[in-house]
Amino acid sequence: MKLIAIYLLSMILFFGNCQEKKKPNTTAFLLVLVSLYTYPQNRVFQDLGTAINETIRLLYNRSIAGTIGSTVNVSGACSLGGTYTITGTAVPSSGNTTTNLTYVLNGCKERYTSGSLTSEVALTGSIVQSGTVGAVTNYTRTSSSLVLKGTQANTFYSFGTPASIDRTCPVSITVTDTLFSSTVCGINYSF
Repeated sequence: MKLIAIYLLSMILFFGNCQEKKKPNTTAFLLVLVSLYTYPQNRVFQDLGTAINETIRLLYNRSIAGTIGSTVNVSGACSLGGTYTITGTAVPSSGNTTTNLTYVLNGCKERYTSGSLTSEVALTGSIVQSGTVGAVTNYTRTSSSLVLKGTQANTFYSFGTPASIDRTCPVSITVTDTLFSSTVCGINYSF
């Protein structure tokens, strides 16, 4: 349905200026065609930021949340394959935990589902987390080079099939009580 609406819009833009002695608006037509390609691609990487953050949150909650002590050194298996190791510190105080953690991921694959999004992407590389989680949330999660392999599906993708992911790129995620922002493979997203 979205493709039909975009096609109709492109035709209106293209032929809308085709009055006598006017050329078709080829620039507008090309912009609409480019958006057909880039919107789904951008949406894939926007969704990846959320899926990566939720995978790390799952590993944190599974391995660290609720434990007593500040030094962290835990390892485990990921639900759909691969392994993880988390090292660093997680210091609880007054309903918050101040974190300085490194997640070493080796093909760590988890399923993240939210609304129309389903992501099953294996992560390989290191992610560093620093900041506060708990009653007050304010943290960053970064990786200079994270390998992303798997699939991701969302009804918002106009191409209709799960996107195949096979990329290596930097990732940066910031989460506060009121903001989520990510940059994955150079694509920025925030809400």
